Amino acid sequence: MKYFQKVIARCQTVTAGETGASIVEYALLIALIAMAALVAMRFFGGEVSTAYSDFGQSLHDN
Repeated sequence: MKYFQKVIARCQTVTAGETGASIVEYALLIALIAMAALVAMRFFGGEVSTAYSDFGQSLHDN
């Protein structure tokens, strides 16, 4: 989380004015999407791994 705070702080210092606000908003949006993806991978990771293993095994058996 500290990494995203550093990125946002860096964006704020590099840019100024209205464009700076939009860059920060995009950075926050990207951070939110990344966190949602990580949560989804943790939640569904075992099921997806099992599905790929079963699929790979069925290909190997044929």
